[in-house]
Formats: sequence, structure tokens, C-alpha cells
Amino acid sequence: MKLVIAGSVIIGIVGSGCGDRSSARETTKPGQVFSAPAFIREFEKQTGHKLFDLSSPAIPGLPRVHRLDVIDLHAPKDQSNRSEEELVRRFGHFSIFLYESARHAREALRGTAPDAQEIYWTHSVVERGPYAGESQWIAEKLYPENIISSWGGSGQRLDNRWTRLDELLSKIAGAASP
Repeated sequence: MKLVIAGSVIIGIVGSGCGDRSSARETTKPGQVFSAPAFIREFEKQTGHKLFDLSSPAIPGLPRVHRLDVIDLHAPKDQSNRSEEELVRRFGHFSIFLYESARHAREALRGTAPDAQEIYWTHSVVERGPYAGESQWIAEKLYPENIISSWGGSGQRLDNRWTRLDELLSKIAGAASP
């Protein structure tokens, strides 16, 4: 089974906050919130690859969220994206979500409790595109303080790509400035 993480599926999962996760555990530096530009700069500094801010306009009554991804939606469809291919090979299929506050990030992770590795697992079905109807597991993790990673692998298990991504994001979260 090929794994494709559709942006709308991830946004629906992370942005909707289904259920109740009132006991969200995280390792944070109290009060530290990272901006999308600072995170993008640090990611590029660490990897040599750029992330794109795929944020949608603010919607009244909903928290503002920045979706950072390796996909450039404005690039021509016939243009090869070697950066995307390299990042997927190294880290798997992932998106990064930056919320305007730590409280909004924690609210987005409501639902089942995290496992021992502080991973929130969500089972999802792809709604559109060539993989519509296929199910997948999404691993989500909260980093200090408003950063959430969303990663899709094969089944409900992590692999070396996740480990590399987790190490990178932990390093960036510790280095990026608000």
C-alpha cells in the first residue's frame, strides 16, 4: 500500500481536535512560542531544504495555524522537486503545524492519550485523490511549545525516518527563537 498524506486529511485530523485529551503531556519551555519564519529558517539551516508555509487565511473563531510542508503548491506540476523527494526519503511523509499559542496546540491534540513515546496516534481514511478510501495511521507529537509534527508511515509503528524527524524537530525546537 502506498502512503499519501493528503493535506486536507492532516489538517482535518490536527485542526479538528476530536475527542478529549485533557492530559496532554509535553516537554516545553513555558511561554515559548515559535513563529513560522523562524522555524522555516532553522529547518533550512539544519537540512539545506526549504519548507513552504501552506497556511490558509484566518477563520474567525478558529485558532490560526501554519502548515509547513515540503510541497510547493505554486510550483508547476511538471517540475521535479528533488528537495521533496530527498526529505521524504530521509524523514517520510510529514507536515509541521505551528499554532499561535501553546494552548491552541494542546487543544488540537484532543482525543486519545499519547503513548509512552508521547505520540498521539490517529487512524484516518484518505478522502480524495488517487488513494481515496485507503486507511492510514498518523503519528502526531507536540514539541515546545506550539509545534506539532504529523507523520504517516506504514501501519501504527515508527521507523528510522520518524526517529530522524523527531531528533531534527527536537533540535530545532530547542534552537529556534520566538
